[in-house]
Amino acid sequence: MNTKKGMKSLVLSLAVVFASGAVPLLASEGGHHEGAGEVMHMPETVPGLWHEIKEQEELLAKTINAGSLGDVHKIAFTIRDLSKTLAEKSTDLAPDAISKVKSSVERVAEVAALLDQYGDAGDKTNTEDQFARLGKLLQFIEMQYPPDALSLGGKPHSHEEGGAHHAEGHGKEG
Repeated sequence: MNTKKGMKSLVLSLAVVFASGAVPLLASEGGHHEGAGEVMHMPETVPGLWHEIKEQEELLAKTINAGSLGDVHKIAFTIRDLSKTLAEKSTDLAPDAISKVKSSVERVAEVAALLDQYGDAGDKTNTEDQFARLGKLLQFIEMQYPPDALSLGGKPHSHEEGGAHHAEGHGKEG
């Protein structure tokens, strides 16, 4: 009965995560891949969330460049969920900026769904186009924060750090 062992293992793992105080992140909305996501630690600060979003953006670029389009949805949905939490925790922003962030996060969710759709279809061109769109949305979100508000330990994790986040050839600049 491997199913029982697997279920016990999952329940035990979740108990450990909750007992540790970590906030689990599960893919949970829409899409046929939802629920298949892995539990990860959700950063609790705005800079921590932004850092993780940018790390996931880099991972998504590498995944697309490697042609692993079937894995795109996992990363896209993680970015969507992190972005949603970022907007919820961004209570120190001016009302206009909060409104812009929330509106952009809704578009991030739409783009994540399209990344899933095109990735599953093996459509690299449209996947790359949606990745570029995602990059522009993330840049716009970043612009709503005061300088250094998204820095983690004094190190901003921004597209301006040598262009590493946008030099993947996906048309993110300009």
